[in-house]
Amino acid sequence: MNDPPGSDWLRRDGFLRQILDTNPNLVFVKDRDGRFALANRAAAELYGSTPELLVGKTDADLLSRPTDLDRSLRDEREVMTSRTPKLSLAEAVIHAVTGETRWFQTVKSPLLSPDGSCDLVLVVATDITARKRTEAALQGILDSSLDALVVMDGAGLITGWSGQAETIFGWRESEVVGIALADTIVPEYHREAHRRGLSHFLRTGEGPILGHRIEITALRRNGEEFPVELTVVPVRVDDAWIFSAFIR
Repeated sequence: MNDPPGSDWLRRDGFLRQILDTNPNLVFVKDRDGRFALANRAAAELYGSTPELLVGKTDADLLSRPTDLDRSLRDEREVMTSRTPKLSLAEAVIHAVTGETRWFQTVKSPLLSPDGSCDLVLVVATDITARKRTEAALQGILDSSLDALVVMDGAGLITGWSGQAETIFGWRESEVVGIALADTIVPEYHREAHRRGLSHFLRTGEGPILGHRIEITALRRNGEEFPVELTVVPVRVDDAWIFSAFIR
């Protein structure tokens, strides 16, 4: 089988091969047809192959149960055409040998050939399977809790919504994530105070109700108001704040 065009220059230096194979992340290069032009040992092991045998093959050639091939190939072509990198927070791949589903965070970057053309994409994939399993376990714990958990970001938008929150408030997670908290479960006469309190905390780091359990009125989807006990805990993540509200 002929190698993908433009792939020969990628393999000239044995030192490059040594660097690639010591990297625990999956590192590989594909062409516009989805054929591997280069792969490190970690990538080859996922496919039950070797770096040399991977060259010229596609995911469909290597995986008995390929997942989202059309979307993956479309993303790779988009990166090559736009010459703009793309981050994917979670992509699932079926391990060719074990049949296990592995999750990866990937960065796809356009790769220019020496003549200036762009018909190759460099993919670096970090295995996040352990993190995904931990998240799933934590979500199971939260969903079985009698308290509802609602997570809000510094812009006042809902980013997390537990199963108990769905039960209590009547909104499904898919309906509220990305929506302002003030416009969903906060009664209208409390909304301005909510916005002022958030703005004050972001400016000063101070919030009189944070970390304390208080009694307040909340709003269901059907417009019904009802009393709840509320505890809000702020957490700093990198340069941003998130707020976890425990409600019963």
